[in-house]
Amino acid sequence: MFVGKFADWKRLNCLLRAVQQYEKRMPAAGGRVVTLIVGSGPLESQKLYMDLAIELQLQDVYFVGPKPQPVLAAIYSAASVGVFPSFEEPMGMVFLECMACGTPVIGADSGGPKDFVSPAEGALVPETPSLGEDTERFCSDLADKIVTSLQEDWKSTKGPKGLALVTRKYSTLKQVRDMLKTWGW
Repeated sequence: MFVGKFADWKRLNCLLRAVQQYEKRMPAAGGRVVTLIVGSGPLESQKLYMDLAIELQLQDVYFVGPKPQPVLAAIYSAASVGVFPSFEEPMGMVFLECMACGTPVIGADSGGPKDFVSPAEGALVPETPSLGEDTERFCSDLADKIVTSLQEDWKSTKGPKGLALVTRKYSTLKQVRDMLKTWGW
């Protein structure tokens, strides 16, 4: 699953190209993969990505639009893996939300996620020199990580570790305790 704004730096185009690769590989490995795209953007961006899915002849990609937090939590919880391939993501709140629901994550090895995503919770794909460069390699690496996550059932092995990390370091309770400690209470 993907959650995010339909903006070029979020690299939904790379995820769709990765889907094309893993949709061909997974049936041979004994399974199909459904990919949910949650989010929205300007109408021209929505059309661009939906047209790309048609052009790539993707079979099991569903654009479900933006969803409120309770629905997002249910989707995060049901997903096998969250994929957020943003170029130099400033923070990566969707990573933390996904991990808080016990689901492993895959993203790009740049920006904020480098600070909290380790091989214990998911994977970070080697970044490109700049946005739009080395896209073919990035898409292929992304597809490989997604296939690996499904074949190795990262949901069972890495999902609980991501939940533990978020609870230990990023929960609201942790933040409040840290503030009180800072204030000497």
